Amino acid sequence: MQVKLEDIGKKYDRHFVFRGVSVDLFPDTRVAILGGNGSGKSTLLKVISGSLTATTGKLSIIDDSGASIPVMDYMRKVAFTGPYTEVIEEFNLREIVDFQSKFRPWRNNLSNEDVVELTGLKKVSERSIANFSSGMRQRVRLALAILADTPILLLDEPTSNLDAKAMKWFHELLEQHIENRILCVGSNHQSAEIALCTSEINLTK
Repeated sequence: MQVKLEDIGKKYDRHFVFRGVSVDLFPDTRVAILGGNGSGKSTLLKVISGSLTATTGKLSIIDDSGASIPVMDYMRKVAFTGPYTEVIEEFNLREIVDFQSKFRPWRNNLSNEDVVELTGLKKVSERSIANFSSGMRQRVRLALAILADTPILLLDEPTSNLDAKAMKWFHELLEQHIENRILCVGSNHQSAEIALCTSEINLTK
């Protein structure tokens, strides 16, 4: 699969958040999208995900045979999360893992119980998400995205609300589950977030 951005720009009202972004994304591409607050990192990730339409430029999604993939079909192949992504607070961890598994399988034939274990939160898996700390919720978001069996993985400021131990957990989990995927990470130049990235799009230039 190839995701191709050609001269992409996005504006709100009369002001461009960014413009002129061109990049080809292939399996095993690992891109850091860098910039400060308001630079358009989250917006660009949403454009790449297909959930937001660019103001200028073209987004093309091409399968292995060279055929174009409709955006709605492409969006099913994308796992996207950020610290603002909603989680169903009424569910406990086991329930939210079971719920997500109905829409997407897990990587490497992982079971729901495997996913619960990999969050590192098994001891509190019966507790309502509403009673989780912000760091625990972020672990849930990240695990659900990283472990989803999708060829595209988009992470926006993934270490937000994580302590040092959780950052190590994130790095190890991501490293184990990025093979043959397109990875894009939105970051405010945080080394812990972009350590595995090999190229960058700098929106502050």
